[in-house]
Amino acid sequence: MQRTGPPSVSELKAHDDKTIFRAHNDKANFSRNTKRACVSCGSQDSEDASLKVCTGCKRMWYCSGACQKSDWKRHKPFCKSHQETQAAMERDTQILKTLDGYDMPPLTVIRDMLEDFANLHHRVVSIVVGHELGSRSTAFPPLDVKKDCIALTLKMRDPNANPASIFAFTGGSLPCHINGLDSEKQRLLAPYSAKLSDTNVQYSSQTDICFIPALIAVEQPPFLYITTVELRRPQLDLNLLKKTVPEDAPWWAQLEYNAQKGLVVRRHWNERIKTYVEMLGTLKQGDDASWRWEKANDSRGNQKAEEEMRARKKLLRKQ
Repeated sequence: MQRTGPPSVSELKAHDDKTIFRAHNDKANFSRNTKRACVSCGSQDSEDASLKVCTGCKRMWYCSGACQKSDWKRHKPFCKSHQETQAAMERDTQILKTLDGYDMPPLTVIRDMLEDFANLHHRVVSIVVGHELGSRSTAFPPLDVKKDCIALTLKMRDPNANPASIFAFTGGSLPCHINGLDSEKQRLLAPYSAKLSDTNVQYSSQTDICFIPALIAVEQPPFLYITTVELRRPQLDLNLLKKTVPEDAPWWAQLEYNAQKGLVVRRHWNERIKTYVEMLGTLKQGDDASWRWEKANDSRGNQKAEEEMRARKKLLRKQ
């Protein structure tokens, strides 16, 4: 059914960042944001419409067989990759028993922890990556995603910590030349790079936006995860990143600062000024063991955002 009017407030708010998480190490090993959506059309899980998981990879959710069928061409190579990763995790479960320190959850749960961690930090990753690439060139898109990617290395900090602090950033390469990686990493990146290259061509004539593959390697337990970083031309502005680390620190140091402090940038719809705003905050654990985002009122970035919102409201009143 085709839309006949502008989106409603509830529809706009549906695109807010959802930052409510259950404890990772509860009896069910549940570490997911409970709000799922169909990867094809965006319909959300509800009492009236229950989503069904892909029976192959058990990673993607759909509201109907029609949506799953329409998404199959895109999902097919990723489905195979997810299944291979799952099989490898089942074979390598014994690795965790050799590790000293924390009582490690199953590898499947660590995968979900890493996905949550990446989702929580994806907005600041875009800003940090944009700052680093913008310091080298103003060209856009800044990378050829068929040849280059973003590479980050992590290590487990504490599986029982704030979901935004579970991992520590320990290194990064930008750009990372794909042909310089080992054959296994090149094989895993291939479908992502090809798909993102096609997507970037599709978007290039419409908006100043590009999508870059990011390879995240966890040192211990050994683990690989691939995600996508969305980069917009304004994010190449060197004034956008408000650093709280020394100027001579590695380009990824701000990511580790945020992760260590449990800081998360959240986007949400502001009805008063009719636009999305990004605010800095932390995850706080409540009595029900869920972690919920709370705005950091003393943040310089938030104070600047509040000033910009007040300026916007003044302009709206004059119109």
